[in-house]
Amino acid sequence: AHLLVGALYPDSLPGPFQLESLDETEQYAGFWPHIPFYRPIGLGTGPTEIVAARRPFATVRVRWQAESSLELTEWAAGFQPEIAADAAPVPDMPQALYWVDGDVHVAVMQMGERWIRVRTDLGLVELRRILDTLLPYDRLI
Repeated sequence: AHLLVGALYPDSLPGPFQLESLDETEQYAGFWPHIPFYRPIGLGTGPTEIVAARRPFATVRVRWQAESSLELTEWAAGFQPEIAADAAPVPDMPQALYWVDGDVHVAVMQMGERWIRVRTDLGLVELRRILDTLLPYDRLI
């Protein structure tokens, strides 16, 4: 009987869900994620992976992978991602913190009640441009 709950009430399923399009994120996570208006050509033409979950915190993860990679993870209210002890403010953007993790730059930023983490193998200049152009997806379409 408990197997029927998900079929009858799909909103009760926690996820994660592999999505085909960013258009589905609001349905599966309950919000539109922030997506950078600026995306270097080395990331490819579109996301290679879109994952949404409802619990324990509503989350959307979007990944671009081509010559370079970019992964954005956004959590709804109630969750704060881990911040490295050596994190420093992003130049000219004190609301965002960043650090280097191997070959990857990682940044976290709070936008309203949500937190966003950005991981990329692009340099710090590109990371800052990406952070500076984050807009809710519904404003980009």
